[in-house]
Amino acid sequence: MIVVDSSVWIDHLNGRLTAAVAILHRLLTDSQEIIAIGDIILYEVLSGLRSDRAVADVRFLLGSLTPAQMLG
Repeated sequence: MIVVDSSVWIDHLNGRLTAAVAILHRLLTDSQEIIAIGDIILYEVLSGLRSDRAVADVRFLLGSLTPAQMLG
């Protein structure tokens, strides 16, 4: 199981191509690895969005990932 940091998700959503985003792309398309989304990571990503539509789109994208409780 891999947990991807919010900074990588933010770069991915903003179309930035970094080494970490390239690895994320590979994990999302080619890997059998389970990708988890931590509750705090989801909060951080969603809190930076500016429209309800963007929130809905990102929730849909990240909603397919395995949830992980990080804050208890």
